[in-house]
Amino acid sequence: MSKKKSVKEQYPIVEKSKNLQNSGILPNIWEFPKKENFSESYKEFYSPDLWFIGKKREFEHAIAKAIRKANELVIICSFLLQETEIIKAALSVCSKAKIYIITASENRLNSANRSDEGLEEEKIKDHLELLQKLKKRALIRTASNFHAKFVLIDPKHKNQRKGFLSTANLTQHALANNVEMGIGLNSGQIIDLFNLFCSVFWHKSEHELLTRSQLQVTQSVPVQEIPEQVILQHIISPGTNLDFKSMLKKTISGIEGDIYLSAYSIEENNDIYTLLLQELEQNPKRKISLFIRPREKVMPVLAKLKDAGAEIIGHSLLHMKALLIENPAENSGLVFTGNLTEQSFSESFDIGLFLNSNQKQIIMSILKSWKSKYMMNYLGDKPIHNMAARRYQIWNPDKMKIDVKEQEVEDLGDIDGENLDNYKNFEPALNFPQKYQETVKNIKFIWRNNPPHLPSKAQALEILPEKEFKRLPEKLHKTIEQIKIYKLGNEIYIRLENNEDLNLIKEISHIINAKIVI
Repeated sequence: MSKKKSVKEQYPIVEKSKNLQNSGILPNIWEFPKKENFSESYKEFYSPDLWFIGKKREFEHAIAKAIRKANELVIICSFLLQETEIIKAALSVCSKAKIYIITASENRLNSANRSDEGLEEEKIKDHLELLQKLKKRALIRTASNFHAKFVLIDPKHKNQRKGFLSTANLTQHALANNVEMGIGLNSGQIIDLFNLFCSVFWHKSEHELLTRSQLQVTQSVPVQEIPEQVILQHIISPGTNLDFKSMLKKTISGIEGDIYLSAYSIEENNDIYTLLLQELEQNPKRKISLFIRPREKVMPVLAKLKDAGAEIIGHSLLHMKALLIENPAENSGLVFTGNLTEQSFSESFDIGLFLNSNQKQIIMSILKSWKSKYMMNYLGDKPIHNMAARRYQIWNPDKMKIDVKEQEVEDLGDIDGENLDNYKNFEPALNFPQKYQETVKNIKFIWRNNPPHLPSKAQALEILPEKEFKRLPEKLHKTIEQIKIYKLGNEIYIRLENNEDLNLIKEISHIINAKIVI
């Protein structure tokens, strides 16, 4: 015959656990690729008329080489300038060729432009110092809305003209580190751009820098042989017959196929954003991939495009601007210098051009490779429990990187039960710990339920208080005299001894509101 278990053996410590899922939502989440070093995969590339910018600075070298062969005229346009090989080459030929420069005026490099273009004080300082250095060697005119980036060499000479469009500002950093591209211009594009430059330089500039130390307001001198309005055939520009915004709209709505759009900035208050939303809603089979530089300013727009079905791909140094439609039709791809903002569409001097089929094919293949392998993917606002365990970035002002983990374990320790009758099933109130709310998908809580013990200060009762005794039926009067009862404050305890009838003890405890302990 087996020995009957003691009270302690019948009521052991019980190990308990419970998982609690994280119900939080992380805002503006970007997923990093498995291979995070994009620079290893962003290969510098160039063909006869197309460059992807990189550390070897092949695009910069190509422009400088062409400038050194100039015989008559060098035209440089950039929102911001630094002393690059391009400038050095221009200075080397200034004795035989005239140098014309258009750029943004220093007194208009205000805080709004700085934040929108990601400008740093050091770049602006270099820009201003360079203008002073160039003032005796070049004719410089400026305006706050000069945003295009291009270089023309001897544009009036059919057999030696050269031209380059750049999505990058002509600065040290942009020409080596940004995600940018450059285009070699054909003869028709160079002629168009030269005519447009003449109009802008003589009719649209606000200031000029000659021999004085400061910018002076441009004098209104009519130049009869240079028309103020230019008819374009090969390039696009805001406010012309080939209007920048109109050409973008025509391309998006007029040519079927998936859209690949790369931009530095995009805002809601313009027709292109509205058209993209319309395409996503009305043509759900048409995929739109937007390549963008993640910034706090663009997050609300990205969230709405993401919710509508767009795929958002980001990189912290992306600045190139291009629109490609996956369709072999002519004029189904273009590159431009402006942003997708109303200011660019209506106020800025920007330019763009349609790509030839070979240029478009190369750019399309590169964008597809970025999309599939290397760049960041925007997830929007994401419930953390639905996220894979890996590294992400929350795009707030601190650009906080987080590592989401599958699970953490929280040990709540030993918990003494209040009543032997139900201590095994006790579960404490569980709250997801604040420290894990942005990093952990679920928490496994563990604890140990101990059987309740008689408090050390409880006093034994010789007889049950009359109030509790009257509640007992007569059949239990004899039993109550045989069990051990204690009291501490207003609490009554029944201490369970070996061989006592637990069911009978439970019945008594319920009647007299006592807690069963060991």
